[in-house]
Amino acid sequence: MTGLLQDLRFSFRGLLRRPSITVAALLTLTLAIGASTAIFSVVDRILFRPLPFPEPSRLVAVWADYTRRSGPAREWLSYPNFHDLRESSQSFQDVALYSLWAPTMTGLGTPRQLVAAQVSQGMFSQVLAVSPLMGRGFQPQDDQPGAPGTVLVSHGFWQQELGGVPDAVGRTLNFDAELFTVIGVMPRSFRTPFISNAVLWRPLRMDMSQHACGRGGACFRAVARLSPGSTLERAQAEAEEIGRRLEAEHAEANTGVGFALHPYRQDLVGAVSTPLRILLAAVGFVLLMACVNVANLFLTQATGRSDEIAIRAALGAGARRITRQLLTESLLLAAVGGFLGVLLGYLGTGLLVSLAPQGTPRLQEVQVDERILVFSAAVTILTGLLFGLFPALLASRPDLNQALHAAGRSRAVAAGGRLRSVLVVGQVGLALMLLIGAGLLLRTLQNLRTEDVGFRPEKVLAMNIALPAARYQARDDTRSFFTRVRRDVETIPGLESVALTNTVPLAGADGDVNFNIEGQPPWRPGEEPAVWFRLVSDGYLATMGIPLLAGRDFGPADDQQAPPVVIINENLAERFFSDRSPLGQRINVNNPQQPVWRQIVGVARNIRNFGIRQESRYAMYAPFQQLPVRNMSLV
Repeated sequence: MTGLLQDLRFSFRGLLRRPSITVAALLTLTLAIGASTAIFSVVDRILFRPLPFPEPSRLVAVWADYTRRSGPAREWLSYPNFHDLRESSQSFQDVALYSLWAPTMTGLGTPRQLVAAQVSQGMFSQVLAVSPLMGRGFQPQDDQPGAPGTVLVSHGFWQQELGGVPDAVGRTLNFDAELFTVIGVMPRSFRTPFISNAVLWRPLRMDMSQHACGRGGACFRAVARLSPGSTLERAQAEAEEIGRRLEAEHAEANTGVGFALHPYRQDLVGAVSTPLRILLAAVGFVLLMACVNVANLFLTQATGRSDEIAIRAALGAGARRITRQLLTESLLLAAVGGFLGVLLGYLGTGLLVSLAPQGTPRLQEVQVDERILVFSAAVTILTGLLFGLFPALLASRPDLNQALHAAGRSRAVAAGGRLRSVLVVGQVGLALMLLIGAGLLLRTLQNLRTEDVGFRPEKVLAMNIALPAARYQARDDTRSFFTRVRRDVETIPGLESVALTNTVPLAGADGDVNFNIEGQPPWRPGEEPAVWFRLVSDGYLATMGIPLLAGRDFGPADDQQAPPVVIINENLAERFFSDRSPLGQRINVNNPQQPVWRQIVGVARNIRNFGIRQESRYAMYAPFQQLPVRNMSLV
């Protein structure tokens, strides 16, 4: 300990005597360790940490598989198919559904829309295996059709909206003009892995016989927990068998439809896994460059200290003692840089979280905790050893006979120079790799920014409006509300045009329906083509800058009293009307046994709806006035 304290005092004085080298090294290490800490805190929480639930490896995502009918391998489920899977499977402890719920809360200050979720029975108690901090969880009777409204609230909602008082349980709140009783408060750290920013949850209360989607619809996401002792492979085989049975029993809706199971954590983070790993590798290169850079500085310093080291060796200091002294200096410098780097990493983590794309999974869990501090400490020690070891070994074995002569010093300088040259070459190589990678990423970003998406997003604003079902059950009321809002907003100075749509492009929302064409034989089960179906007001195409290639746009006259009409995109026109003009042809998106024929009045340009990289699919627009819905976006 006495020798170590002597080394520390001497190292500290030595670093102060060389302020330029010390400051340069500290800045380099602080930036490198800070960047490593910030990036690793994000990557570790999202990719490497298990989900914060009991036995998370037993959680699986359940999807509908439409690949046999040329559809996606991961599609949402219909409620009837989910119900039959849940009732028939023996490999699951339970399966539960969820979907987004965006209620408007009134009675607590200014009315506002909240982010929430609706879940089926068993989601919390059986699948996620969590219990409320206060109150009780959902019971089977809460999830029955017509049951009184009940909600579980987040800890943050309880603190901010309900005052954090114990008697908040049992309080009645107004959501979408319906009264809900608060039955429980979830723990502070609890967040559902799905819709992670939800602040409250309600039971689904689904009536299967009246569900609008039917067996052929895709309206819900599902999560399951494997039974003890069961495996994903066994559950997949059982789900496939159930899928084949449902295909035989419900051929019209289920032909070519199966089930696909995936580990839930992998399913959540799959889309961001590759970018995050690339980011982690890049920051690893930056850290390695920092070590090479500081090693170069120490080599320069060690060469200049050859006389000092030779005198210490002449006075009896062995190679091990000299090496220990020089390593102590590098580790002390690394420790200071690591401390400053952790502070910088803490700030950088918050910045990364704020800059992350909306919807990044598990983002709310990211924080600098003891595991990140252990990582930073390990990086600091490793960094100190990496940049300090080679200079220390080079300087610790001086030739005492030559070290006191000028020629000897020249040879020492030459030896250090050769090693510095090697390090410089390595550093330039690493820098070029990062520079080329950064250039390619910037080029990709620029290409994505200039990619033709089929519409003009510049200066387009969007606002979602969700009307409460209890208050707007009649279609006339819904139609009247949105018509009035649009008319009032149009009077705001500076707006060029205003329109309505039930989903804006590139919002990630899907809404496919099957269709058939008048005069053509019906499709065989499983071969029905799907079309992206959107409800829009007149003026929508012009507001979004979507060119009309043929025919006409919707107008005020295309209301509920007028004949049903649609506008299709050019993909659909080229595929199904290549031998004739689509204008005047009629399409049905309803049950083929009870068709509602809609006349094609226009052809619009293809747009990218699901992502800039994804080509346009078949698309169809229908007038909102003819098919009003309660969830619309003002653009």
